[in-house]
Amino acid sequence: MKREKGFILPTTMVVVLFCLLVVAYVASSHMNEKKFYFETEQHYILENLVLLATTYSIQRLTLPDKETLIDQSETIETSNGRFTIKVNKVTSDTVDISLHCMTKTNRTKKVAFQYSLSQKTINLWSEVN
Repeated sequence: MKREKGFILPTTMVVVLFCLLVVAYVASSHMNEKKFYFETEQHYILENLVLLATTYSIQRLTLPDKETLIDQSETIETSNGRFTIKVNKVTSDTVDISLHCMTKTNRTKKVAFQYSLSQKTINLWSEVN
């Protein structure tokens, strides 16, 4: 018994260290996946808001009282965020529409496009994140 080298303690320490490394890797991987899914969800919510704002503004321009929307700013609240529409008349046939969309988590996107009233088409489209 005088010459015991102590084999169990170092082996146990190596196994515990290996287990801690595996747990740290799994936790880090889980946090990265959770962040990725959250960012992806916010991206799609923002894209949905842009689509909703575009559709809403074009529908408003096809109504008979479209002149009330021109040179005005209108803010609409939704369950996922809000968007602001600003319409400016460029020519008698074309209007310039600026959209500012913001999610509940303060992610924003600005979109501007020109809409032809006679052809009912979007002529120019530009986005700013």
